[in-house]
Amino acid sequence: TNGDEAGAPADSNPVTVINNKPTLQAATLTPKEAYADSVLLCTPEGFADVDQDDATYTYTWTKQAQDIAGETEPTLKGVFKKGDQIRCAVTPNDGYVDGAAVLSNPVTIGNKLPVISAVTLTPSYGSYCENYTCSVDKVVDPDVDDALLKSFRWELNGQTLVGEKAAILTGLALSPGDQLQCFV
Repeated sequence: TNGDEAGAPADSNPVTVINNKPTLQAATLTPKEAYADSVLLCTPEGFADVDQDDATYTYTWTKQAQDIAGETEPTLKGVFKKGDQIRCAVTPNDGYVDGAAVLSNPVTIGNKLPVISAVTLTPSYGSYCENYTCSVDKVVDPDVDDALLKSFRWELNGQTLVGEKAAILTGLALSPGDQLQCFV
């Protein structure tokens, strides 16, 4: 307008508003000490989107730098064993476009000690010169490739019986009131 009248309208050239790609600062894989029976968690950190769109994420996993097919959740379990190196990659998305994937820290699956559920000494009451057997009820070792070796130790009245390392103890002269224990 010139103050009195409006002039003819003029159109501008069209402008396309673009969506900027979101970014992610890091991906953290925990726990750092993991075992074959652990559940790993991949956590994205530092999402940013200049368009202020909401974040979603996609996850991929690798074992020994090879993709693990079908694993797309933020947690992973049951697909690794002792010695495997695991990583996750997180790709941010703002609802329109993916940002660059970010690779996590590596976690190497460690050795977990086996666990004995119970040890049984039979017979529970014995007599002079009886054979005693030390049995392991169940051993759980999440490291499926490990060869389990059992070692035995015997005590009589709280004192270690030197040289007795077998599962069966034979020919021991016991007295009434003696207490015999086996350890695996």
